[in-house]
Amino acid sequence: MRAFVPPALMLLLFSAPVIAAPGQKLCGTAQLRQLHPVPTTPFHGPFPGGRGMPTVGDTQDFWTYDLSVMPPKNAQIPSTCRGASEQVAVWIADDQWESKVTQADVDALMAAMQSATPRAAESGIVANNEMLFGAPPQFHEGDPDVTLLVYDIAGYNGYVFDGFFRREDLDPFNPACASNPMLYCSNELAMVHVSSDNVGGDYMVGVVAHEAEHLAHFGQDPF
Repeated sequence: MRAFVPPALMLLLFSAPVIAAPGQKLCGTAQLRQLHPVPTTPFHGPFPGGRGMPTVGDTQDFWTYDLSVMPPKNAQIPSTCRGASEQVAVWIADDQWESKVTQADVDALMAAMQSATPRAAESGIVANNEMLFGAPPQFHEGDPDVTLLVYDIAGYNGYVFDGFFRREDLDPFNPACASNPMLYCSNELAMVHVSSDNVGGDYMVGVVAHEAEHLAHFGQDPF
């Protein structure tokens, strides 16, 4: 997996897991659970006052991570909506449109999210993830289930990043983030960020499914 993992968590993620006794459900390592030893609660959205469903042709500058430096900086990506439904909205960075990403790629993503994947011919990623992990959270009532931002994700010291989920996107927007490098700017959407490299192919469909699982997981357990 090449998705972004903060370096500070690497040792925790690869520590020995704790085995659950019959009838119990334990998740992660003992060290990870010690970070949040209290019972968790689901994400508290959705909040009223949504912007409504996007339509193809809408434009927006999205906040994301600049992963070419560590810790990541804020970056804004001018993008255009190239596919939209109640389940999924696909936004493509303007500098990637018809250079790395085509309408055929968008159509493949929409189909995989809504209709079928290579291993599930009768249901798409949104339905599969909801069945297995729970419904994705919504920041606003009426938002798409999942918003995809597709752009050219910069690498770092030879590392390549296929995609990531940001919990900051489900926080209320804090205007101070634009000038404070310790804050990350929220898009106020349930979304994942993925690379534009061969984004319509089966491998990247798997990346989208993986990152959408992190989104669904956060909706059930924000810690």
